[in-house]
Amino acid sequence: MNILNMFINLWSKFKVAFEGLFFGLFNDSSIQLQFALGFIVVVLIVWLPLETFEVIIMLLLIGLILSLEYINTSIEWICDALIPQENADVKRIKDLASAAVLWMSLFAASIALIILIPHIKEILG
Repeated sequence: MNILNMFINLWSKFKVAFEGLFFGLFNDSSIQLQFALGFIVVVLIVWLPLETFEVIIMLLLIGLILSLEYINTSIEWICDALIPQENADVKRIKDLASAAVLWMSLFAASIALIILIPHIKEILG
């Protein structure tokens, strides 16, 4: 495979990934909520005098939660496509996927509070 074909192949993979990114962002309320919360945290990161390692932790948490939300949404869509009628097993699968997002969100919020509260207290004085 020559370099041009490798570049075209790589570009097509990125194109598909960005299509998924934007589709989720513009069509799923849970993803929109997580993006909004992530944006608020990014504003706090810019506003507060955080250490580099604190910024890295916060950005990793945002990325992890958004990734989990995209995976959760994908699982829900797969389940709905395969078994559109109500089904107890499908409900359980979707509940478990949602629980993963909730669980990580609770830990992320706890970590964020541990990092952010001292800096907010320092600024508000």
